[in-house]
Amino acid sequence: MENSKNNYRITTIILFIFFVLFTISVKTFDVQNFGMDETPIGYVLINIPFQHIISLFRVFSYYIMAIYNISNYLGYLAIFIILFWCVVAIFQLFLKGSLWKVDPKIISFGIVVVIFALQYVFFDKVVINYRPASFYGNSYFGDVIEEVLESSYPSTHTTLAIMVFACNITIIKTYLKGTNKLKKLLYNIIKIVNIILMITLILCRVISGVHWFTDIVGGVVLGGFLYSLFVYLSQMICYNFKNRTN
Repeated sequence: MENSKNNYRITTIILFIFFVLFTISVKTFDVQNFGMDETPIGYVLINIPFQHIISLFRVFSYYIMAIYNISNYLGYLAIFIILFWCVVAIFQLFLKGSLWKVDPKIISFGIVVVIFALQYVFFDKVVINYRPASFYGNSYFGDVIEEVLESSYPSTHTTLAIMVFACNITIIKTYLKGTNKLKKLLYNIIKIVNIILMITLILCRVISGVHWFTDIVGGVVLGGFLYSLFVYLSQMICYNFKNRTN
């Protein structure tokens, strides 16, 4: 338990530092005015060729719109999962009468969700870069997208995908653990489905061309940080709970 806690603490710190340094580099390294309305974008030698590759998919305009919509629907699903565990936490608190008796994993999940919301507000105000110009004015998006400059770093859907679906797998494992074969089968099915949903959501954001490559990378690192923090907090809260009850 102690070794695992230390490992996740170190992993969490490393991912946080990497995310901060990477974010600074996106704002300062190889910056040129290639964004919408000639707004600056970092890592031009990577981001521009990436957008050119993604532009090849535009010949399938109908499918690109469908892929974009799928990513939005999966984002709504992730939000529904957040709300579901919030309801479960409230239900447990009501039944057990103490916050200390609520599942530590659900409490930890709530904490990382709050951090996710705070970073969303922060990056909406402190803009690292705006969405690619290809995001605006394309026929396959029609009237869905308004031509208004919108912050795109880090990819919110990518962060949400990793944070929610990975945490969901870990929380559900608590309720399906044991030697029962049916529980094991059900857990494995849920695990596979969540992994598929996570990968699908990220790929949909990539293919639909609504983000720069660095937006996706930033979202992956941030999502990994939040999941690592979730596991570390779960272990800390569980450890403190045991000490409190002994």
